[in-house]
Amino acid sequence: MDNFMEKLAQRFNASEMIKANSQAEAKEIEKLRHQIAEYDQVIQQMRQLHLKNAEMTDTFRKLVERAEQNAATGQQTEDPEEIRKREEELRRQSEDFMHKESVKVYRNVQAVVKDELKTQTADLMVAIEDAKSGRGATLVFAILTFLLGAANLTLILLRMFNIL
Repeated sequence: MDNFMEKLAQRFNASEMIKANSQAEAKEIEKLRHQIAEYDQVIQQMRQLHLKNAEMTDTFRKLVERAEQNAATGQQTEDPEEIRKREEELRRQSEDFMHKESVKVYRNVQAVVKDELKTQTADLMVAIEDAKSGRGATLVFAILTFLLGAANLTLILLRMFNIL
């Protein structure tokens, strides 16, 4: 009878464990997919920032080259003060753009981290609750096994003394 109970307990626990593991793996995979999608979005924003920055740098470089060529040839088609003003304006626009985009990326990363923290906290709470409820089920199962083992021992003793 003990062997039957042990086999039943092993099968019952093994199937529950397999089911729980499968569910946990599915949850983890879904969480990782969501996290990858968020990271891809942040990376895409960073790429756009990089392209815009490269474009502004290229414009600035062309403006400086044109000013250097004009200075080298002695041509003064544009007022140097006007060139400095344009240069300063481009620099200010570039700094404003970079600041604005950096704040966006920072907020997006912050949101991803907060969401991940909430998710992990919820997962931990579920795991704690599962562990608490698992202890109660294990205790009940242990008591049941003990009682059945005691009954089996009693039957064996009764047979040994020819009472049964």
